[in-house]
Amino acid sequence: MQTVAGTLTVTVNASDDRGVEMAALYIDGVRFADDLVAPYEFVWDTTAYANGQHTLTAKAYDAVGNEGLDEITVFVDNASGDTTPPAVQILSPPDGDVSKVVRVLVEAVDDTRVDQVAFYIDGSLYRSAACDGPACTIKFNWNTRRESKGPHTLQAVAFDAAGNRGESEPVNVNVK
Repeated sequence: MQTVAGTLTVTVNASDDRGVEMAALYIDGVRFADDLVAPYEFVWDTTAYANGQHTLTAKAYDAVGNEGLDEITVFVDNASGDTTPPAVQILSPPDGDVSKVVRVLVEAVDDTRVDQVAFYIDGSLYRSAACDGPACTIKFNWNTRRESKGPHTLQAVAFDAAGNRGESEPVNVNVK
């Protein structure tokens, strides 16, 4: 059984020794549409139907009213949508000692769109940026003189348009 989602084109191949006058598509026994010209194609927006099994029946008619039919069952799945979180990583600074002004570079990528990237120091939001594309890079200077001396944990979080959340591996720095 084929799984389908979104809007698709259903093509009906029909032939007859006397010629095909019309093809009709039925979805779950209900007439959906007719087409009088080959190739017989029907645009079906599956989002208007419940997720689950649906039967598509194609009927072709010749000039004297003879009918031929074919039927398939498909599984509509529009619920899964985007479930993949963005991948995000802190490219700079690396683990280790830092002092004065440090260049921070964070990169996030997603299979659809990154909406936002947030940068945290010791679990507290330090900076965030709105994004609008499959990849997003934020860069800024972090003045470590405003931080207490000693160990700190840096982490980045990215969100995509579907609300999926991706977290970077933590970076452990020591402010000198």
